[in-house]
Amino acid sequence: MKKRIDLFSQRISSKALIDYLRKIRTYSLYIFIGLLGVIVILSGIYLYFSSRLNNLSDKRNTYNRYIVLNTPFVQDLRRFAVKFSLLKSMLQDDARSYTYYKHLITIISLAPAKGTITSFKIDSTQKTEFSMHFASYDDAIAFIEYSEGSAFLEQFINIALNEFQIQNKENGEYDLIYSATFIKLP
Repeated sequence: MKKRIDLFSQRISSKALIDYLRKIRTYSLYIFIGLLGVIVILSGIYLYFSSRLNNLSDKRNTYNRYIVLNTPFVQDLRRFAVKFSLLKSMLQDDARSYTYYKHLITIISLAPAKGTITSFKIDSTQKTEFSMHFASYDDAIAFIEYSEGSAFLEQFINIALNEFQIQNKENGEYDLIYSATFIKLP
């Protein structure tokens, strides 16, 4: 005779069932508390990064406002830097024209005839071209005689009278145009 075991007919006692349900309740309580802890930790992390992101966003907005407000200043600063570099390069090649112009005025003021400088050009090698205006023929001739003297010639490496022009025949106004090379001033 064959014996069969009927697995569906086994009965679980109520005590075993209660123990089994208690274990399920305990494990589910642990799982719930663990999940609740994970949710609290994730919420804290979310709040931390959210507040940090808001702070960074506020800083970005502040910097953007600062950039927008100071863009003209930055452009002026760049323009100043460009002008400063141009000034430095110009000073390297500077002919010191004001110094030589004042020196020429000093030299001319010693002349017996009074004339005025109408034009003055100088380059970085101290080569110059200047023109003098005189109200009369006698003043022009007196200045030419003065310019041939040693006090005048010592101020130049070389000097030449390029032109002697009559500006106004009725009033007798004359122009003298010189080209010269100054001796370097200290």
